[in-house]
Amino acid sequence: MANKYWLSLLILVTLPLQAKELLLGSSWQLDSNQTSSNATQHSQLWWGYERETQVGLLFTNGSSAGLALPLYEKSFIALGVGSMPVVDSTRFSAMWRLGWQLDDDHQLTLSQLVDLTGRYGQLWYMEHSLPLPAGLSLNLWLTRGSQAHMAAYDAHEGWRDWGLTLEHSWAWQKWQLDAEAGAKQWLIKDRDWQPVVNLTLSYRFSW
Repeated sequence: MANKYWLSLLILVTLPLQAKELLLGSSWQLDSNQTSSNATQHSQLWWGYERETQVGLLFTNGSSAGLALPLYEKSFIALGVGSMPVVDSTRFSAMWRLGWQLDDDHQLTLSQLVDLTGRYGQLWYMEHSLPLPAGLSLNLWLTRGSQAHMAAYDAHEGWRDWGLTLEHSWAWQKWQLDAEAGAKQWLIKDRDWQPVVNLTLSYRFSW
């Protein structure tokens, strides 16, 4: 989690001084990066920033930073850096992400994280989001690791885990609370189920 904080801070201090909006967020997460183990809780404090440029959207948050470029219609590609979870650590990684707005309701995202040290290989991440009544969103994701990545789990290249969560957001004035809860199943070794809970409280500064 410390890597995420310093990544956000590093990008933040190098941004143009004419920035008009900043986000300060605090996140709490219940999850596990290991099979056959109990989920553990983590918390972090992060800075966020978004700025429209002539090229695309410049962004940084608690887990990634980069530039998002518009593509055909409602699709986009983002290039930058992110954090890749491996067993009991988080790796500083290069990142690309493709997003498609399939229609008014469905959104599909495909991304890849590449460990910059080369030790932990690559992780592919696919997610499908579907809005539900009462402001809820249903998220389904699936991850796949390269041979080097899966070696950390004593497994071969292939599917790593999949999960299903419900997400909802509440906003008042400049505050916003995002809540996500569900479960994931490991697709290697014992194929056990584990809970997933994410809570993020953020405040938007404007001037």
